[in-house]
Amino acid sequence: MKTSHLNILAATIVALPLAFAVNWSAPAQGIGECITGRQAQRAVDAGEIAQLPDAAAAAGVRQKIISSSAKVCDINGSPHWVVNVMDSYGESRSIS
Repeated sequence: MKTSHLNILAATIVALPLAFAVNWSAPAQGIGECITGRQAQRAVDAGEIAQLPDAAAAAGVRQKIISSSAKVCDINGSPHWVVNVMDSYGESRSIS
């Protein structure tokens, strides 16, 4: 069931670059270069990527996001948030 939620999440975030000018899947794989936090903030300010809370909400992420580990990385040629989430048992895993 978690996998199907993550698939829906991945499909939703893959569409965001088209709407905003980010891909959550389980677990994060194929991650390319990542940008600095300052570069990510500039991209958010410029409207190039969605803010992390907005992207997570749009994708239906219900798990607790460990924001201190959040980064924006290139995945398949477009920017995606890569974060760790904590499940109800307190275990964390990386999703993008």
